Amino acid sequence: MIVLDTFSLLGRMAAAPDVFDEVEAELAKAAVASVKKMLKRKGFTASDLRRLAEAVGTDTVGYVLGHDTMGDADIEKLVKSVDKHWAGIATAKPAALRDHLLALADGECEPSVPPPPARTPAKNESVQWSQSMSARPRKAASGR
Repeated sequence: MIVLDTFSLLGRMAAAPDVFDEVEAELAKAAVASVKKMLKRKGFTASDLRRLAEAVGTDTVGYVLGHDTMGDADIEKLVKSVDKHWAGIATAKPAALRDHLLALADGECEPSVPPPPARTPAKNESVQWSQSMSARPRKAASGR
């Protein structure tokens, strides 16, 4: 049985573009679809995004993140996957989401750290009220 070395084949095709000029459009579609599939992979992280950008180039990642290849909903889902604690995620417009992804891919910024958990007092710990929150003592009724 013959096993096809896909990466070797693609490398040889890239080395002889004049031989494959008639199928260049199909190769471009397949390349974009492959990068897009990686970006949509379950469990895709910021480090995966950076590794992908190092492998194919930030410009290529930017092209795939563009409006023509990935929709706004896909971009929002990707940001939630790679940087779910980013403060701007809820209010950012799609262009800002794409810019943030490119900054992460290029190493211009790091994923946001999760906020510290809210501290609740332990059961045996009493809550201290400030003096302004305390009730004022009533004056004793005189003469009754």
